[in-house]
Amino acid sequence: MKVKANLGIFLSYIVLILCVMNCNTIYSTSNNIDFRLSELTILFLLALVYVEAKFLPIAIIKKWFICLIPYFLWNIVIIFTSVTMGRLTGYVIRFFLFIPLFSLLIMIYIQHEKIWTLLIRLKNIIFVYAIISLILWVLVCILNVLPEMGSIECGWGENYDFPLYFGIFTVRQQQNFLGINWMRNMGFFTEGPMYNLVLLTAILIEVFIVPLEKNVKGGLLKGIDLRKLAILVIADITTFTTTGLILIIGIFVLKYGLMKSKSSIESVVKWLAGIFIAIIALYVMYALFLGKADTGSWEVRSDDIVAGIKAWSDHILLGNGYDSMEAIENHMSSYRLYNMGYSSGLFAILAQGGLLLFLNYAVSAYGFIKQSLRMHRYELITFLTIYIIILITTIFQNSFLMMFILAYGYALIPDIENRGNMNE
Repeated sequence: MKVKANLGIFLSYIVLILCVMNCNTIYSTSNNIDFRLSELTILFLLALVYVEAKFLPIAIIKKWFICLIPYFLWNIVIIFTSVTMGRLTGYVIRFFLFIPLFSLLIMIYIQHEKIWTLLIRLKNIIFVYAIISLILWVLVCILNVLPEMGSIECGWGENYDFPLYFGIFTVRQQQNFLGINWMRNMGFFTEGPMYNLVLLTAILIEVFIVPLEKNVKGGLLKGIDLRKLAILVIADITTFTTTGLILIIGIFVLKYGLMKSKSSIESVVKWLAGIFIAIIALYVMYALFLGKADTGSWEVRSDDIVAGIKAWSDHILLGNGYDSMEAIENHMSSYRLYNMGYSSGLFAILAQGGLLLFLNYAVSAYGFIKQSLRMHRYELITFLTIYIIILITTIFQNSFLMMFILAYGYALIPDIENRGNMNE
């Protein structure tokens, strides 16, 4: 029993590592080597479900199947209306294999009182890599003591040779911050904002999910591992992503707002201090926003959203074709022909798959909201709100990291009775 439990833990970490590697990294976009990350992810996920199947009662399978019947029906419609043959395999792997299998797996964990275990394991993986990337960033970008150890050509907007350091770190972008040009800590991702997305996910889990796992209520930092949080925040700062810095401030302001007051006096003090904190936070966020606006980056991001809305308005229900950028690019402003990259995952969903594809994401969000109301805890709604903002500003809607979050939402929809620890 213990050997199987340890095997399950090991396989879950492998699957989650593959999910991270599949999120716009130098491995998932490589032109040199096809790492077959999608296939590997499904293969290890199947192995994980097989190992955990001993904890799988018929009642869970029934609830899972009933929950997913309408899901499969509308996704079959999407396949026939929005998915081309060239993108069919990718769609089936994500929406017909990964999400159903992972949601079933999470439901097994939920039944055995391990509802947040997989999210916390994801956070642990990102934390370990944050330490590694910070060390390599200092050695490569600050001290310049590590020589380039190879390169890998990736297709990200355009083909580019990314330098490699131990095969797990790369550099490419510079960013001005506080009047100094810094090399961004990109980890093994194609650009700083992608690494920022992953780090923000870990920060959100540490701040809002870990206290739920420990059943801690009240204080600003209760239940949070401050050392891990500090490492994650420092690593995110070194990506020098304005959106990331603004959202980190927003996360802590929202966390402060969720604090419980023991008395009316404490409540008054909390809100008076909160007003002062909010004013300072808004000022800092506004200053960061102005810095972003001066670079022209904000103008491009705004045009991305406008182009996405216009493309969606052409075919509101079914969109213009799953994972196709042509319709969006046709609505981009002519001044930005030098930069045809797209940044909004949410509006890519609407433009490419319309309301029907958006339903995959909306129903998952409903699962998080339902669980939040079920627990009478608002951390989950806050987690969801920040994640929607990230999705609006970052294009990762088809990544396995996004699929993992979607699977969690689906698993939280049915009411599942707890039946003790899986290791018993």
